[in-house]
Amino acid sequence: CLERGVDMVVAVVGILKSGAAYVPLDPGFPQERLGFMVEDAGLAALVTQEALAGVASVPRERTVLLDGDAALLDAQPAVPPVDAALDAAPMDTAYVIYTSGSTGKPKGVLVPHRGIVSLMQYLARTLDIRAQDRMLAVTTLSFDIAVTEVLLPLTVGAEVVVADGELAGDSHALAAWLPASGITAMQATPGRWRMLFDAGWQGSRCIKALTAGEPLSPELASRLLGAGCTLWNLYGPTETTIYSTGGQVLSPEAISIGRPVANTSIWILDEQRQPCPIGTPGEIWIGGDGVALGYLNRAELTAERFIDDPFSAAPGAKLYRTGDRGRWRTDGCVEHLGRCDFQLKVRGFRIEPGEIEACLASRPDVAHSVVIAREDAPGDTRLVAYVVPGAGTPEEGALRDFLRAQLPAYMVPQHIVMLDRLPLTPNGKVDRKALPRPDAGASAPARAESARPDTATEAQLAEVWGELLKLTDIRVDDNFFDLGGHSLLAMQAVLAMETRTGKRLNPRRMIFETLRQVARAYDEMEAQQPKQGVLNRVFGGLLRRRNA
Repeated sequence: CLERGVDMVVAVVGILKSGAAYVPLDPGFPQERLGFMVEDAGLAALVTQEALAGVASVPRERTVLLDGDAALLDAQPAVPPVDAALDAAPMDTAYVIYTSGSTGKPKGVLVPHRGIVSLMQYLARTLDIRAQDRMLAVTTLSFDIAVTEVLLPLTVGAEVVVADGELAGDSHALAAWLPASGITAMQATPGRWRMLFDAGWQGSRCIKALTAGEPLSPELASRLLGAGCTLWNLYGPTETTIYSTGGQVLSPEAISIGRPVANTSIWILDEQRQPCPIGTPGEIWIGGDGVALGYLNRAELTAERFIDDPFSAAPGAKLYRTGDRGRWRTDGCVEHLGRCDFQLKVRGFRIEPGEIEACLASRPDVAHSVVIAREDAPGDTRLVAYVVPGAGTPEEGALRDFLRAQLPAYMVPQHIVMLDRLPLTPNGKVDRKALPRPDAGASAPARAESARPDTATEAQLAEVWGELLKLTDIRVDDNFFDLGGHSLLAMQAVLAMETRTGKRLNPRRMIFETLRQVARAYDEMEAQQPKQGVLNRVFGGLLRRRNA
């Protein structure tokens, strides 16, 4: 549980080299969720920093403070890196990533060393990553694609540039810094790439751009290719070690998720688990070295999702059922066609709506609920919860605060819609297609009466929020996220205000502050140049920190 920086990379590499497995705990997660992960994983030790020591409940004797215990750590005998042999076997667990779970609790995926080594070697070879490269790391460790950012460059002696937490969340600062950075490789979700362009980034012919986590649209592919980037589209669930397919995108008219990566097999199977002909849709199943060991403490679910591989003669080989739909193209690439079930992908994060619904169901004032993702505007996917009241009438603000206390921010719905009853199909199942769209152009959700914007800055801010959220009558005590905003929209709001005022606010302030508080922050600021930021560099085993 560490802030972004050199210590984070050192901790990951050190744990892996020791033969132990690491469990990333995001400091931004609710304490209840972190507590579950600590208990479920049975952590032997917590590696953290003094400022974060209280985030996860682990006894002090099992806590290593990289800053507070620095003197004790410095007194330990040094071991030359070249002499420290890796004390782990290929099938030993390297890390445990917790993903959203349909039962209401997250599930830990056990990922072995074998799949990581195979993938890193494949990516280094295929993307032509060399010792002269610099790869930017901007992704939270709790998202498995961060493993690529940390380990891929180090595999070939290249450089990792780790953006600190503030810079990683500020697309405008990144857009201003990238042109002179010397960065030659960067991966991001399509949403983050889009925000970089919106923040003024012009692209670079020197950058190998990797995109994953969400479908790549022809529009974004065209922008990346037009900016001169070499573009790669990658796909894979956490359960098969980050990426299972990939391919270079040469034209926005021919986007696919590519071909299987090295030591990986892709099968498109029908309902009888028989291979589908080329061009016929089916479910994507994945086998090979990247398949995880299963779910921690979830034997039944592991047996359901990881089956014996009927197409492999290798002892113990498993096949993972992704729940994704796809089909083979005649060129040997796989086309992704969405989900077979209700699992969602929002801004790159995999979400089981059942986990959110289970949280809502634990309240007596909620009788029924269903959560879906809606894309009522191109590129703007939002979580919407539809709630049928139970004992009493729940307030939207109270429901959102309740969810925030138990779920990561990316799992809290942007809209909560109250219904007398859920629409049903003739078979008695919830008719998700009949769920109403949250009213566009409606007034802000019901809340305690408060004043309308009074100052010029408050009026500007209310106008920007209203345009982005498609709302009218925004008041000074309203909160951007309570009105349906999310992190990407918050960045758009910051950029729009900078255009109007010449001032740039850290978008994180919008998470908890009201419109009046945000406007006051703008009034107290001076117009400023874009932040250059502090970056942490890791190069060829040499660690150093410097101002960029």
